[in-house]
Amino acid sequence: TATDAAGCTATIEHLVDVYATVPLSTVRAVSLGQALTSARSRVTVPFTYSRGESDSVRGVTVSFQTDPTRVALNDSMTAAIRLGDWTAGHLNTNLQIVEDGPGAWTVDVILLGEPCGITTGGTLFTVDLTSVGPDGPAPIVVTRVKARDCANLPVPVRAGAIDSLRVQNTDLVLTPATLPNGEVGTAYSVTLGASNARTPLTFAFAGGTLPPGLALSASGAVTGVPAATGAYTFTVSAADADSVPGQRTYVLNVTCPVLVLDPTLLTDARVGAVYADSIAVLNGIGPFSFTVSEGALPSGLSLSPTGGLSGVPTTTGFHVFTLSATGASGCTGDATYTITVFADSAVSRVVPRTQGLCLTPSNPCVTVPFVYERADTLPARLVHVEFELDPRFALCTPASPYASIREGAWAGAASTAFQVMSLGANRYGVDLAILGEPCGPDTTVVLFTVDVAAVGGDGVGDIVVTDARVRDCDNQPIAVEPSATATLVVTSVAPPAIADLSATRVTSGNGTSGRIGLLLSWTPPLEGVVSVYRAPFGSYPEYDDAGGVTPDSALAPGAPWTLVSAAASPGLVDQPPVRGVWHYVAFVTDSCQLRSAPSNRTPGRPNYHLGDVSDGAVRGQGDNRIRIEDVSLLGAHYGRTGAAIAAANVAYLDVGPTEDGTPNSRPLTDDVIGFDDLMLFSLGYEVVSSPATRARPATTTEGGEATESFEVVAPSRVAAGDEVVAELRLDARGGLQGFAVRLAWDEGVLEPIGSESGGLVESQGGVTYLPTHGAADAALLGVGDLGFTGSGVVARHRFRARRDGDPAVRIAKVDARDAANRAVPESRLGVSRVPAPPTSTVLMSPAPNPARGAANLAFGLARRGPVELTVLSVDGRRIRTLATGVQEAGDYRV
Repeated sequence: TATDAAGCTATIEHLVDVYATVPLSTVRAVSLGQALTSARSRVTVPFTYSRGESDSVRGVTVSFQTDPTRVALNDSMTAAIRLGDWTAGHLNTNLQIVEDGPGAWTVDVILLGEPCGITTGGTLFTVDLTSVGPDGPAPIVVTRVKARDCANLPVPVRAGAIDSLRVQNTDLVLTPATLPNGEVGTAYSVTLGASNARTPLTFAFAGGTLPPGLALSASGAVTGVPAATGAYTFTVSAADADSVPGQRTYVLNVTCPVLVLDPTLLTDARVGAVYADSIAVLNGIGPFSFTVSEGALPSGLSLSPTGGLSGVPTTTGFHVFTLSATGASGCTGDATYTITVFADSAVSRVVPRTQGLCLTPSNPCVTVPFVYERADTLPARLVHVEFELDPRFALCTPASPYASIREGAWAGAASTAFQVMSLGANRYGVDLAILGEPCGPDTTVVLFTVDVAAVGGDGVGDIVVTDARVRDCDNQPIAVEPSATATLVVTSVAPPAIADLSATRVTSGNGTSGRIGLLLSWTPPLEGVVSVYRAPFGSYPEYDDAGGVTPDSALAPGAPWTLVSAAASPGLVDQPPVRGVWHYVAFVTDSCQLRSAPSNRTPGRPNYHLGDVSDGAVRGQGDNRIRIEDVSLLGAHYGRTGAAIAAANVAYLDVGPTEDGTPNSRPLTDDVIGFDDLMLFSLGYEVVSSPATRARPATTTEGGEATESFEVVAPSRVAAGDEVVAELRLDARGGLQGFAVRLAWDEGVLEPIGSESGGLVESQGGVTYLPTHGAADAALLGVGDLGFTGSGVVARHRFRARRDGDPAVRIAKVDARDAANRAVPESRLGVSRVPAPPTSTVLMSPAPNPARGAANLAFGLARRGPVELTVLSVDGRRIRTLATGVQEAGDYRV
């Protein structure tokens, strides 16, 4: 209720729906893509109900406001506002419309009867509008919206965004107002637009005639190459994003260009020499015809209708003439030329020298000298040169040619004038002149230099001198001609790396220095120079024990890598200056000084013979031979370990094992002078520095692979105080180069007192070392056709019995190697224990003792004789006789 100052009142009722959250459903007008224009006097605007919940809705009330100064209903209220598709499928519906004021209405959409409600959205109603006012946006605002369900309870809904209907009765104005003229044969391009428009615009040809060769695109581009002269009138229509129309008529004049002849200069000629040059046209539309319109060609030369100049000049002289060209469209052009016909047979040249130059990522700009190569001795005062760069090239400073094209020292100390001209299309002209005296050079000189950069991909590009003119001190022509085409390489790809670099040891012909050569091999690259580098693994003789590491190829050619050869060929033999283990890498450098990635790194190779430790006079200094003095030195220190090796200063004896087991790889120094070292001495004995013998395979027998058998012969029973011997025997079939055998025993029964060789190894040219009790290391000296053969005693190990009992002497470990220092598989090794007769006759205590039930009785006979084994009771009565009669020497268990 409202009350004014006079006491008058008025009352209105409102219904307000309050929701817990902002409603998700909305109602709004949607006129997107429509406009009221001169071509469209009515638009239909839908009012859309967008649902955000699933409640059934029976009725919706919408109040909306339009701009009455710009739009109005197109018809009566009931005819202009109609139901939409939201009620589709419902036969009983009701539409009520109330005018709320200028441009304002309230619309009720109600379902009658059943089914009750609708759960989806859609168009509630549409409104037909027409223009009644000036151009501009006409807002359509939903001011109030209510929705009710089947129980007449509120359903959440709110007014949506404001819509704006475009009123544009004024047509689009196409731009530009006029089109620029075109020329026959010259590319033409103009893009049309429109004012007061919403993009995108769509253009169409609406009548008239476009110039031949031109076309109009839907985006408004007028492009092409005009093919005929004339004034062409045509109309273009346009429509913007809201279908607002527009139209404009244009007149496009196409005229003839002045044809430009190319080149601007013709090459000079010589009497009696075949001449060939040609004229072309840079613009217009061909085909073109050429004529001599003024002056005359040199005698002997003729001009073809297509522009070719050819013939054999017959007289010397300076000739000036004008050539004219006419195109297919009737357009014309001309140019005046001069040709000097010389009598000289020897002609100087202007040459761009590109030898040794390349454009690479590390050298992106190169300086090319242009050299005046003289074939005469006339002083030269004036020079004109024109040259062209391949499209893959550009000046290093294309925006400033003077910074890239610089005068050479051609004039000496004389004052000069120097001028650079850009002729277009990557062509340049250079004029040089000497001012005053002395007149000019009469020898080969550098006229100027050009800094060239790459702007295209890898490949080979041309630099061409297209014209050269020289005048002497009297301004008379000197015979000169352009050179042949010079080429310049552009490359960003380094040559492929070598993948098969190998290093092998040179086993003969090394002298007596105690060092050997390393032979390097690889597949030669197709192009380029190979450089080879070496790096050590640690230091001789400790290597990994002294902290040595494999050198990193990525550091080459820097430290620790040093150059072996800058221009190497396969078969290179390197002689490192000191003993060590050496790795190698190689690089390929091409003619552009691009270097490949490093090659594969070779495995480490020692440059000395492992086992060459004496020259017969000085210990630790070799002579490239492994002989008895080396093996003797090994034997003198055999079995040393750890600090004892350092104390004796014999680390050079610790040569095994190696990375691959052969003498060709790096020693894996283990601080033990033992069997691995003995094997390497053995394999090189009297073999190194001689032709290498192929490592023999193990021999085989008729039943398959040979079996090499080891057995230990030792007593099974001993008595306290006895001295006993355990013999290590070998039955060999030719497959063993060396072996290391370790015995085990019951240390509570036996204590070792000594060992000695059995003679079998020495009888076959080998050595036996006994580094510890129960150990026997043996190897043949040198590699022959067979390894150990036959049967016999390798070693005898002597013990003293601490107490009675079974000493349990057995073979605990066998490390057997073939002639390639490979481990002989267990399947080819036989290991056994053979009991020896007891050293004395002894009866062992029962086991267990005392016993309940069964017990074991053992006795040993030192020699054959009568035996009676009887069980007696504590009072002396015979309980049972267990054994009686004559028995052979040996051990018995009952």
